[in-house]
Amino acid sequence: MPISREEAWAFFSDSRNLKESTPAGLGFEMVSGGDGRVHKGQIIAYRVRVPAGIMVGWVTETVPAGKICLRSRGGRSYFRG
Repeated sequence: MPISREEAWAFFSDSRNLKESTPAGLGFEMVSGGDGRVHKGQIIAYRVRVPAGIMVGWVTETVPAGKICLRSRGGRSYFRG
């Protein structure tokens, strides 16, 4: 990507950009918690479409992953109609 590290971090560290950075075929839908800058302990609930075409709910928690980065730890999945 022809952008600086700082520009990339600004984009990917904002949970409001999750839909834009997720492949369209997954049908990403934010349920809750994705309302700004990513932070330690943040809980984000969302739904994605699995290959069978079923929408599956997923909850992740953001945890520390080094000095300057955070990663999401898969919480639990759930099926929702």
